Amino acid sequence: MKAARDANDREGILSAVRVNWRLWTIIQAELLDPQCAVPMDIRTNVLSLAQFVDKHSVEVVGKPASRALDILISINRELAGGLFTTPQSQSQEVREPDPPHDAGGRRFPVEQIARSRSGLTEGPPAPSGGPSDRIST
Repeated sequence: MKAARDANDREGILSAVRVNWRLWTIIQAELLDPQCAVPMDIRTNVLSLAQFVDKHSVEVVGKPASRALDILISINRELAGGLFTTPQSQSQEVREPDPPHDAGGRRFPVEQIARSRSGLTEGPPAPSGGPSDRIST
C-alpha cells in the first residue's frame, strides 16, 4: 500500500485498498464468530476499527488518491505493532489504563461508543455519569 501511495499509481492504489479491505473483512468474520476466543473488549475495539476501514476504503475506491492511504497505512501499522509486543510477565503488576475523560473529569463511555459503531450489543452499557463512575466490561 505504501509503495502504491509513494508512486501515486491509481491502479496500484485501488489494488492495495482492495487487498487491505479483503484482509479486514477476514478479521471481521473471525471476530464475529461465536467461537472467537478474543476478549470482548478487544473484539469491540478491533471491529470498530474495521468498520472505519470499510467506510474509508469505499471512499478511496470512489476517489483514489495517494494521501487517502495514509490513515489505512497508519491503522495497519498500529495494529501490527500491537500484535508484535511482548506481553508483560505475570510477576509484573498490570495496571489498567485510565479511561479517557473530558476536561471536566467525566469519563467517556468508550465501550458503549465502540459497541454502537461496530453493531455489537453484548455487555452492559457503559456509565455516562461523573468521574466516580467506572467503565465495566
